[in-house]
Amino acid sequence: MNFNFNSEPIVNQDGVAIATEMNLNLIMEQDANQQQLHEFNTGRTLNQLLGIVKKLAIDSDRSIFNEKHKLIFVNIERASLCDVHGLNQIRELSILLHHLGGNLVVGLTNANPCKRCSRVLQGLLFLKEHDILISANNFNYRYPDFRDSELKSYLYDFVKLSMPKNKGEMDMIFNFIDSELVSNGLKVIVEQVETMHEFKSIDNRLIYGYQGSFVNSK
Repeated sequence: MNFNFNSEPIVNQDGVAIATEMNLNLIMEQDANQQQLHEFNTGRTLNQLLGIVKKLAIDSDRSIFNEKHKLIFVNIERASLCDVHGLNQIRELSILLHHLGGNLVVGLTNANPCKRCSRVLQGLLFLKEHDILISANNFNYRYPDFRDSELKSYLYDFVKLSMPKNKGEMDMIFNFIDSELVSNGLKVIVEQVETMHEFKSIDNRLIYGYQGSFVNSK
C-alpha cells in the first residue's frame, strides 16, 4: 500500500477560504486485506500525515494562516484514539499550530471497527481536555448515527453533513441545522457540494462552511 497527500479548502457563504482539510489517500494493492488496511490507517498513515502538516506549517512561516483562515482539519480513524503515541503527536501538532496562529481540528471518520470500546472514549476525552477541536465526519443525519450520544454530549466542535439530494433530505438537514446542538455552538460543514445550484440551495446563516468539487473548482 502507498498513499498520496492532498488538501481541500473549506469556504464560507461568500466563497472565502476559512479552513483547509489535509488527507492521505490510500493506494491499495489488489491483494491487501482489511487487517493490513486497518494497521496502515492507524499507524503509518497517522505518523506520515501529522509529519506533513507539521512541515507545511513550519515552512510556511505562518503564511498558511490569514485573518479568516485559521483552521487545519486532519482526518484520522477512530481506532487511532487508542494509540497513546498518536494522541501525543496530535497534541504536539496542536500546540505548534496554535503557536503559529492557527488551530488543529481532528476529523474522526465514520468507520467504527472498535464499536463501543472505552479506550476510544478516553481518547476523545484526552483531546477535549487538551482543548483540541474535534469534527464528526460523514455524520448520518438521515438515519441514527452511532455517534449521536457523543454529539449530544458536546464532545464535538464540528459536524460534517453530506449535501442533500432531494427535498426530503433537504428538510432533514435544515431540521438538524435548526437543532439545539447547533444553536449551542456546534458548527456545521456541508460536504459534497458539486454545483453552484447546490451551493445556493443550502445557503443558510447557521452553516459554518462548505466543501466539495464545486468549492475546489473555484
